[in-house]
Amino acid sequence: MDPVTVAALTAALTAAAGSAGGEAGKSAWTTLTSTTRRILGRSAPATTALDVVEDATDDPATLTSAATAAAEYLLAEARNNPDLATLLHAWYAEHAPPVQATVAQGSSSTTNVVSGTAHVTNLVQARDVSGDITFSG
Repeated sequence: MDPVTVAALTAALTAAAGSAGGEAGKSAWTTLTSTTRRILGRSAPATTALDVVEDATDDPATLTSAATAAAEYLLAEARNNPDLATLLHAWYAEHAPPVQATVAQGSSSTTNVVSGTAHVTNLVQARDVSGDITFSG
């Protein structure tokens, strides 16, 4: 199972909390918060941090800061709690925002979008390639 980073989980938490007004966002957020509360209890720092994220959706800067703190708490707790680790990995795999990169040159552009349950080891963002591209590892 690939590790989830603080930055990646922060992005997913921010997206889920920010879109909680819609049905899909509400479902994603409710799944995470209710299951986290069941596993850790209501007074755990990670649970409290999720509450702060939920309350911060009106201010983007506060939302990002709160989501980063929540991601740090969740991942720290998940290192010692296999149930939470399983939850976070499954939730992240299902609800992580797509990775999108666009390169523009003049009037043309190239866009790559990686989403869903894609497992990408190497990704090249390119417009014009002359010759080979090789990955070693």
